[in-house]
Amino acid sequence: MNSKIDAIQFYLKNIADKRVSTLKHKIIIIKNSYFFVIHKGYEEKFYTSGHKDIKGWYSGILAFSKADLDLFYIFISDIYYNHLSTEDLFLKIIYQIIMYLNYDFLKLKYKKSRKQLYNYLKENLPKNIEVKNSTIDKLFNSKEDQALFHKARIIIPHMSLFTLLDRLPPSDKNIIYLNEVQTHLEPFEYMIEDHKEHHHGTHEHH
Repeated sequence: MNSKIDAIQFYLKNIADKRVSTLKHKIIIIKNSYFFVIHKGYEEKFYTSGHKDIKGWYSGILAFSKADLDLFYIFISDIYYNHLSTEDLFLKIIYQIIMYLNYDFLKLKYKKSRKQLYNYLKENLPKNIEVKNSTIDKLFNSKEDQALFHKARIIIPHMSLFTLLDRLPPSDKNIIYLNEVQTHLEPFEYMIEDHKEHHHGTHEHH
């Protein structure tokens, strides 16, 4: 596992965009889990309806900072981690960081944002990372997410990842592997029932 993470961290440090290369980050890999980004307006329904009919989209990777950009957290499903190549995983992480930092091109219409993202990656990524049109397709619409979440034992809504950060023991390590994430969450904070009960999708850029 370490060789893949080492390569990703090396790539991150060698991005031309200093806003990304100097960003302090912590990678948290969670076993047997997948993430579910609940659509706005459905957060309360998640807690009050027994996890039924919740709209949102599945993701094998989510990234954000808690209050400011002093420390950036990158959550990765181990199912996703083991399935993707090092370069594909790195590109997914970069895309998550870009979305979070709210670069202007993500506010543009699809064709313009696609071109801007392509140009950004071409200009900023290490030279040995190949960027093609199919690369952008995979970032905007992940077929992996449409299939791999079925392998997860538990689904963690994005709000519960914020909660999880408050409950993890202090650690100086920049890579954390959680074997039993349930020990840090209350039963109502994650989902273990039939995946088909949710109106799920995958994140697509519009």
